[in-house]
Formats: sequence, C-alpha cells, structure tokens
Amino acid sequence: MKTIQEFSGALRRQFSAEGYDVHIEGEGPSGLAACKSLRPATVVLDLMLPGLSGRTVCKEIKAWCSDIPVIVLSAVSEVADKVLLLETGADDYMTKPFSPRELLARVSGCDPAHAKKSQGACRPASETSLSTSSKWRSTGRERLCP
Repeated sequence: MKTIQEFSGALRRQFSAEGYDVHIEGEGPSGLAACKSLRPATVVLDLMLPGLSGRTVCKEIKAWCSDIPVIVLSAVSEVADKVLLLETGADDYMTKPFSPRELLARVSGCDPAHAKKSQGACRPASETSLSTSSKWRSTGRERLCP
C-alpha cells in the first residue's frame, strides 16, 4: 500500500489541473501551523502523521475553525474508528487504498466556491494544500476563520 507521500506528485498534478493550488506539509505540527496561516477551505488528513497524530490535528483544526471540512484518510476500516473520528469532528472518511478521482470529488464537494467555479461562475481559484506523508489541505481565500 502506498502512502500519501508516494502519491503527492500525482495528486498535486490532478488537483492543479482542476484549478487548485497545492501546498505540501509532511508532519502534524507543520501541517497544523500551515493550516492556521493559510486558512484552508478543506483539509484532507491522514491519521498517521509524524510528530502529531492526525486525530489530534483534526481536533485542533475543528477547535480553531469548526467550519473547515476535514476529510480523513486512513487504512483503518473498522466502523468504530470511523465513527469516533466523525464524532471528533471529521466531516468525511476515506479508507486506503483510495481513488484519487474520488478524493478530488469529495474535496470539490466540500468547496462550494470551487464547485460554482466549475459550473461557470466567476470566482477566485481555490488553493489546495497537500501534506506529504499524510495531510491534504485544500485552501481558499473565501473562507473566514480566526
């Protein structure tokens, strides 16, 4: 099974082709700091982050700005773990291995500005941020968070 880090180049190309700018972080603490400074529209987060668990990063993001959608990626497919993460604040959960097209569809579904742009509305392009080894973040300037 490949990690997000191994897919980061392909995911960057796919998201860039759809109008997202991509930012990559490789650890929990730096990903969380980048999230706070970039004010993301969507976070795609792997649970196995070095330095700080994905579960903790999810809780911190939701405590900081509860309206940022968080999509969790994990190899764990147990229903109890999925439910726990959804109760922790995750908005969606995808099990690895995952389809990059499905991930793109889920991120686009969480980003109303990008969805409207795709339908022809005039909106600024969304920014997307990918944290290698585990965390994908789609950021957009239209989101207002502290």
